[in-house]
Amino acid sequence: MTSSAGGRCAVAALVLAVAVAPALAAQEVAGRLLREDGVTPASGVLVRVVRASDGRTVTTVTTSATGEYRAAVGVDSVRLFALRVGMRPVELGALRLRTGERRELAGVLASEVFELPAVRSRARDRCGPREGPEARLAASAFEQARTALELVRAAGGDTTRRARVRTVRTRWSAGEERVLEVRRREVETGRLELAFTPADTLYDSGFVRQARDGTTTYRAPGLDFFIHPRFLEEHCIVLVGSPDGDETRVGIGYRPSRTRRGVVQVEGVLWLQRAGAELERVEFAYAGLPGLETSVRPGGWLEFVALASDRWALVRWEIRMPRVGEALVLSRRRSDDVLFREITEVATTAGEVLEITGATGLDFSAAAIDSVDADGALVLHADHPPPSAAPCEATDGQALLHGRVEILRSGDWAPGTGVLSWRRPHDAADRGEVPLAGDGRFRMCGVPTGLPIRIALRTGDGGVAVLMVRVPRERTVGRLVLRFSAEE
Repeated sequence: MTSSAGGRCAVAALVLAVAVAPALAAQEVAGRLLREDGVTPASGVLVRVVRASDGRTVTTVTTSATGEYRAAVGVDSVRLFALRVGMRPVELGALRLRTGERRELAGVLASEVFELPAVRSRARDRCGPREGPEARLAASAFEQARTALELVRAAGGDTTRRARVRTVRTRWSAGEERVLEVRRREVETGRLELAFTPADTLYDSGFVRQARDGTTTYRAPGLDFFIHPRFLEEHCIVLVGSPDGDETRVGIGYRPSRTRRGVVQVEGVLWLQRAGAELERVEFAYAGLPGLETSVRPGGWLEFVALASDRWALVRWEIRMPRVGEALVLSRRRSDDVLFREITEVATTAGEVLEITGATGLDFSAAAIDSVDADGALVLHADHPPPSAAPCEATDGQALLHGRVEILRSGDWAPGTGVLSWRRPHDAADRGEVPLAGDGRFRMCGVPTGLPIRIALRTGDGGVAVLMVRVPRERTVGRLVLRFSAEE
């Protein structure tokens, strides 16, 4: 993902990538993983294969819906680990393979929950120690974030799902007091992958590039930047608390371990929910820019969500950058003329996944869309509950979620019947439950904002459909149409 300032601005693009099969390796490891009950397939588990000699990653694969995995291995001595967000890593075993050998390695995964403590300290100006209990805890927390990022990357190539995505480019005046231009675009794609600059390019040449024609390109860190081995080699990390005192989440602050002359780097925070260690948001700011550019806080963020289908997805993002111009101040004597630089505009490129649809129906919804006009502009209706019921009690961080449920039967959408419930992904039991009205409508109070929640529809015939929803933090009411397929 890149955005340019100066003579032109490039749009962050969604690409439909063509999968290319890797060359067949000499060895292969395959198997099936089960959850702790020894019966349920462990789907959506990241299996990491590392070299036994130095621990370097050889490959990573994700288990299928039946818990099966298959990994091509190009070295003879390897160790395999099963990684799940919110759980401690499980070593599956160590293998020594002969040339051309194929081995089976199955396992039942024990559930050892990874717990994050409350953290109240703010980000530090200097790198902390790389050894000791604090450093080890920060490294373990980063492993949780890295696992989620790798699962997002793996899900990006899943062609069984379709996503509806909106991108918005906005140009602001230098003081950001007025909008100069807004461009919106909505697309539907069968393979959701953001076109980020390759990680090696970012590490070698930095995040900001000045062209000969005066165009400045601001690059955003992609998934591979944080997954890359050089991230921990060239950055220091430390656990930090939320600036607003919110103890429900913990940040992993990162910053370059050394400055590089003429190279712009990034620093920021990866935010995890303490409960379940779920990656929620990655923030970045540019380090090493001139003071003029830093005055408008250039940088950006990426937001993620865990789907009900044991997958992860990147669902919101933004990159913000200044446009800089030059002005010549003339004086009576030409030798006293002054050329100075100034901010002329601030530009943002943002995107949001509105829906993700899988083989069994809706898998994720942003829960922020009330209606959309003909040109794709977002129309938000007044934040008020439906008139047919008493309003929810106002509570910080909670919202009313209302709307209707439709079920596809015999090719037509009909009002849903049954009971709708919600919980956080790591909860053992439902937190709220409401029966659907005769026309399929529902209203649920106390739904947390800014967090992914798991919504389940239980129908009278014993069917169950599940999807993930998130109400944005700034909303007090979310209206949503939930569509489930009842057809084979």
